[in-house]
Amino acid sequence: MATAQLLRTFHEAATGFVPSAGAAWRRFEGGLGVGEIVCHGDVGPHNTVYRHGLPVGFIDWDTIRPNHPMVEFGAAAWKYVPLADEASFEASDFGARPALARRLALFAGAYGAHDPDEVRWALHQAKQRSVDEMRYFPVTPAQGAAMLRLVATELEWLDRALDELVAEID
Repeated sequence: MATAQLLRTFHEAATGFVPSAGAAWRRFEGGLGVGEIVCHGDVGPHNTVYRHGLPVGFIDWDTIRPNHPMVEFGAAAWKYVPLADEASFEASDFGARPALARRLALFAGAYGAHDPDEVRWALHQAKQRSVDEMRYFPVTPAQGAAMLRLVATELEWLDRALDELVAEID
């Protein structure tokens, strides 16, 4: 769970940084909101540098933007744990669904998130807010509809699975 620790270290380093007035973001409009910091915006295995199997840094900072650190934690959990329904795991390289509650508890603990309700909120907000990012991508109406259906399916699964997912967080 070194990735969660690395993310937490980054968030702690970003706390207190205030961008200059008029700072522009590639995929966001506005400044820092209450409780927000400057976040990476697309933390995941695809944007992580590993050395000897351990994460040592994040790359591809084109989506840097103000966000609540727990929302970025939630987005990272979706990708690193990873979170998905049974069908997604069957269609993936995982084959069988791993012990998601245990993996999420380890990831949350390594980040320092010990409140199940805070993790619930983070997972929900990360997925729900991902819809906002669609406006920055050149997609056709059909592609947009497909993306919205995917997010809706993931939110429906999350609604059913949330109690089980956070059951081991302490």
